[in-house]
Amino acid sequence: MKVPGNWRAPVHAHTADYRAVVIKGLWAHWQMQGGEATKVELPPGSYWTQKADEMHDDACLSDTECVILLINDTSYETYLPK
Repeated sequence: MKVPGNWRAPVHAHTADYRAVVIKGLWAHWQMQGGEATKVELPPGSYWTQKADEMHDDACLSDTECVILLINDTSYETYLPK
């Protein structure tokens, strides 16, 4: 996945688990339970896992694009909070 620098996703969740690896840029990922205080900054080579149906947020903190490798065993849908 490629996103532009200084990009932030809306709060969202997915219908399946995934794993991710930061390839390029400085990424941030945090769970909505616990709020932005749980934000972790992830430089290239960092990784995280995300469980299905947990609301979370992501952002590219770099001025340049971020490239993330997403790994999932099954296809999934992304959805926003109701």
